[in-house]
Amino acid sequence: AASNGQARSVSFLLERGADASLKNDDGETAAQLAAKQNRPDLEREILAADEKQAAARAAAEAAHQ
Repeated sequence: AASNGQARSVSFLLERGADASLKNDDGETAAQLAAKQNRPDLEREILAADEKQAAARAAAEAAHQ
């Protein structure tokens, strides 16, 4: 969705827990693909979701230690 600049699809997927840090077969993240499409709005949304998800993972790991 990010590689095609599909804002509604990106938002839909992120709202439902899609992992924003995943990479495609070329090693690119969704944020990088959005940047390639000259979509800073999508890039920001994906990066914000990635930060939020990373914080949640860190908190969950800390709680299990």
